[in-house]
Formats: sequence, structure tokens, C-alpha cells
Amino acid sequence: MDFHARKWAKALVDEGQEVVFIHPALDHEPISGVKMIPIQGRNPGRWDYLDFWWTVPALKKILFVEKPDIVNPLHVTPFGVWARQSGYRPVVNMVLGADVLDYVPSTQSRFWKDSTSPNNWKAALIRFWHRVQVSKSLASARLNLGDNQAICKAIGELSPKAIQRTEVFTWGIPLDTWLPAQGDEKSELRIRYQIPPNAMVVIAPRGLKALFYPEVILEVIQQTCSFPEIHWVVLSGHYPVAESVRSRLSVLTRSGVTWFAAPQTEAVVRDLFRLSDVMVSIPGYDGLSASLLQALACKVMPVLSDIEGSQDLIRSGVGLTLLPNHNSSVLFDIVVNCKHLFKTKDWNDTLEKNHEWVQQHANLKSCTQEFLRKVSELISEKA
Repeated sequence: MDFHARKWAKALVDEGQEVVFIHPALDHEPISGVKMIPIQGRNPGRWDYLDFWWTVPALKKILFVEKPDIVNPLHVTPFGVWARQSGYRPVVNMVLGADVLDYVPSTQSRFWKDSTSPNNWKAALIRFWHRVQVSKSLASARLNLGDNQAICKAIGELSPKAIQRTEVFTWGIPLDTWLPAQGDEKSELRIRYQIPPNAMVVIAPRGLKALFYPEVILEVIQQTCSFPEIHWVVLSGHYPVAESVRSRLSVLTRSGVTWFAAPQTEAVVRDLFRLSDVMVSIPGYDGLSASLLQALACKVMPVLSDIEGSQDLIRSGVGLTLLPNHNSSVLFDIVVNCKHLFKTKDWNDTLEKNHEWVQQHANLKSCTQEFLRKVSELISEKA
């Protein structure tokens, strides 16, 4: 099950809400306090994009029986499209970067140049059809919530009718569990995970997904392997890893790298953030990612792509370093410079300021309460 969906459903339940979670009939763990309703696709144990059309009658029936006050798709692609087809209203879409900044259903390609190539007409046609469906879903929703200005701007460009019903909204993270390491905790965590206790640890939590330029990160890892005071932690997550990337990283793990190839529990991921000092996340596009909020909460210094969302963060007061043009030489210089600035007063002051920012702007409990206020207003208007 999607990490965002599980986190959000639990947060709503914690605020005393009745939550019905309608989902594809795959292997989903139950969420405490949430009513789980699976819908079977065309083939048992499998689900693809066409199933979101084939199962619309089943979705309509469930919504008719449950009569929710509001339908809240997490990801417009494909759940917002699914909700629009049901005809049930009102809908409040949670819009992520992949929904409006770039996405190609049922293909490995994630960049415009690939799908609009004259030699790839099928992918281009899929992209066009997909964008029409997402545009309609955004336009028909009572409210669209994007977690930064870049996403909200993209919503308006993709669906001009949705502009007046689009707002910036931060999902947040549970700050009662995402806490910086105190006292000897960082050293103890490093011993537990067999990571050098005195090194500057750089975590790449999403580093092997194609969108996050793994080749650039691997190039810098290779260049810094000779620095015993720098150690990398790389997570693969649930995403497929290209064989060339996997082979190269397998060699690098022999010195200066700890690679978690398999998906990890939230508790392990939290430990890895808490024992780290720097986070490198360099996507081609992004919303306000959970991994960034987790880094800020754990007092880990972020290094991000120089994209619109990162610039918004700087303007809002977050201290971070921007990487222009996904340049590996520049990233190498940034990491080495972090080693020199590491633990200085300016460094610690920035971490403290970032920690205060995330407490003020991204507390999951506060964000959930804000969402419920918005929903209450919509329900009152409907009545």
C-alpha cells in the first residue's frame, strides 16, 4: 500500500473521523480503525490502469452504500480519474508531482522527450489521453490540494477550470515519531547498522529511481570512496533498479557505501535518517516530499535539485543547498564542502532553523486538522 495513503488514513482516524479505504484487491495490510473495501480487477492478484475503468460500476455501488461526506483520492492518477468516473461528489483531490508535473501510465518512460518522440507515437498517444482524463478530474473536483506552488501552477496549466479550486496544502509528517537523535543515539544507531560512527553520513533515500538521477549520485559516491570521513547510505525503496545501476552500486558497496536494496520498514528508514548528517535528493521534478520533511525533522542537511519547488522552500526560510543541472562535479564539491562545514555553528544553526520550520509548517496533526476545516466548509456549502 502507498506510504502516503496509509499515513493519511491513520491521521484522519486519529482525529476521530470515520475512514473508508476503497482499494484494488491486492495484498494490502489493514489499517487500524479504517474500514478496508477491496475491489477485484479483471484478473485476481493483478491490477493495471484499465482496471480503474472496468471497475467503475463496483466503485459506484460501494459509494452508494457507504454515502461518504467526501471522496478524497490520493493521487489524481489514477484514483482521481476513478472517482470522477463514479459521478459521486464532492471530490477533494490530493495532487502529487507525478500527477501533473510528469507521468506516463503503464510505461517505464517518465520524461516528456521520451513520450513525444516521433518514434514513440504510442506513448505520446497514451500521454495525451492520460492528460485529458487528469484535466477532467481536476476540473470536476470541488477542491484540488497540491503540496507546493509548482504543483498548483501545473494544475492550472493542465486544467484552467481548476485554478479557482486549487490550494497549497502540506500533508505533513508525524513529528511525534520523526525526531532528531539525542546524545549518544546517533552513535548507537550507527553501530547497530554497521556504519562508521565518526563519519559524515550522506543519505540518498530515493537515489536509485530513474527520476532521481542515480548515475549522478553513483559518480559522486565513486569519487568520495577515498574519503574515510564520508559514508553513503542508499535506499532502493519499492522502485525497480536498472541493472547497470545495480551492478555499479554492488561494486561500490565494498567501500564507503551501505546499500539497502530491499524495501525497509518505516522504523528502519527513520533510524537511517536519524543517524545521517546530509540528505541528497535530486529529482527532475518534485512536490514537497515526505523524505525532505523527514530530513528537516531529524536535523539532516538537505541537498536538492535546483527546481521550482526547492526555490520555494528557500524563499519560505528553509536552509538547503541547490544542485544546478544535475552536475556530478558540482555535487562532488557540495558534498566535500559539507564535510568542511559539518558541525560548525552556522551548520547547527541552519539545522535548528529547519527543525523549527518543519514543526511550524508540516506537523501532520495540525495539517490534518486544517484539512478537516476545509472539508467541513465544503460539506456546509453542499448542505
